[in-house]
Parts: sequence; C-alpha cells; structure tokens
Amino acid sequence: MKINLSLTKKLALSIVITGVIPAAVIGYLAIRTANNMAEDAAEGIQRTSANICDKIDRNLFERYGDVQAFGANDAVNDQKSWYQVGSEKNKIAAAANRYANLYGFYLLSYVVDLEGKVVAANDRDPSGKPIDTTWLYQKNFKDADWFKESLAGHFLKSDILDGTFVQDLYADEDVKKAYNNDGLVIGFSAPVKDSTGKIIGVWHNCANFSLVEEIVSTAYQSFKQSG
Repeated sequence: MKINLSLTKKLALSIVITGVIPAAVIGYLAIRTANNMAEDAAEGIQRTSANICDKIDRNLFERYGDVQAFGANDAVNDQKSWYQVGSEKNKIAAAANRYANLYGFYLLSYVVDLEGKVVAANDRDPSGKPIDTTWLYQKNFKDADWFKESLAGHFLKSDILDGTFVQDLYADEDVKKAYNNDGLVIGFSAPVKDSTGKIIGVWHNCANFSLVEEIVSTAYQSFKQSG
C-alpha cells in the first residue's frame, strides 16, 4: 500500500527523526558518563575509607606498645615512692604526667601492685593542668578485667603484637570523675617488671577516644570541602 505524505508532514517527520537520534545518543552518553562518575566517586570513597582504617590501625598499634614502654621506666623500681600521693613525692606519677603531656591523649595513667592497689597515678592532664587523682589511691582494682587479664597473660596478640591487654571503647567511671566528661576511652594494660624480669604490677592507660574521632572528623571535613 502506497502512502502519500505532504511536504509538511515529510519535513516534520525528518525533523523528528534527525532530532530523536542525536538526543538518544546524547542521553546514552550522559547516562554512561554519570555511571562512570558514580563509579569513580565510589572508588574514591572506598580508598578514603581504607586510608581511615589504616590510620586508625597504625595509631592503635603505637598505643599498644606505649603501655609496655611506660612500664619499663626506671621510676617503677623506686619502690620508696610507691603509694606516695602526688607527683612531687612519687616518681612514677611524675613520669605518668610527662607521658600524658608528651602524647596528648592519655587521660589517666596509673600503676597498681599485684594486689590491685594503686601505686601511682598522674595528677596532671595532657595539657599540663593539675587534676585531682588523690582518691584513686584509695581504690583497689584486683577485680578489674584489665588487671586480671594482664596478670594472666591474656593479651591481644598477632604475629607482631604481644604483651598488652586491650579494652574496646568504653565509658570509664574514673575518667568521668577526674574530668567530668563522658569518659570514653580505650584501655591499654601491661604487666610491669622489675630489673630481674619479675612482674611487680600492672600499668594501665586510659586513652582518650578523640585519638580515633579526630581521624574520622578530618576525613569528613575533606569530603565536605570536595563537595
């Protein structure tokens, strides 16, 4: 069957055909470009997430070794200053103050003897300001998980890590009392040994959770700046 089209209809049809094809091509290219951009963005987020995890892992790895290094300080062998309240009299407390200030995120660092009694505790915060920890010397931590697990040798271990008991994020009541904050910390504990290698106590560090929060916060700001 023969179809006769007027010139107007032919012109309109040709415009539709010549318009639809480029539009379809442009639409296809736009969708493919959008998909590629989405994939690139997803890959970028994935890389950033991996970097965040890597930074957190490396940071916590260093904290794992800190508590063992602190416990190796010669001050722990000066048992004449044990149980003396205040860093002016207690060499271990003075050392804990220096560590708190040097590292910037240890809110409480203290040593307990084999009976769980506090031997020494920092009395200055990471900025060097005095804090009241005299009441800690009246406490006993013999029933604390970190104390029992440290003496039992139940450490968080890997091929390259050993010697430190690590607590997951928790709200520490002593930190709350000393700083009047939410007490969110990560706990690191390790046995303290004398010059002969005999275990004489446990060093316990309460690391401010901000050491992890700041890494994530920095990444958020980077995302925000990049749109």
